[in-house]
Amino acid sequence: MPEKKPPTHYAYWLKRVSENNAIILLEIGTATEHADNRGFDIQLDRLPVGGFNGFIRIRPMREKQSAVQPPEDDL
Repeated sequence: MPEKKPPTHYAYWLKRVSENNAIILLEIGTATEHADNRGFDIQLDRLPVGGFNGFIRIRPMREKQSAVQPPEDDL
């Protein structure tokens, strides 16, 4: 059996808020990059109340995101 790798990335739920076009980020789990660098295994620990209606962003663990971000051009 292959050795289990530790997570390498955070998974965030993103939703653009109409007020000031801010982006809400909620950490929802972690991701582990595949050994061949061609994908991820994602472990979700929670989902937003009321269901999912946004995006999931995967970011390296060294780049912890803050709760509210300024708007970006592309999501």
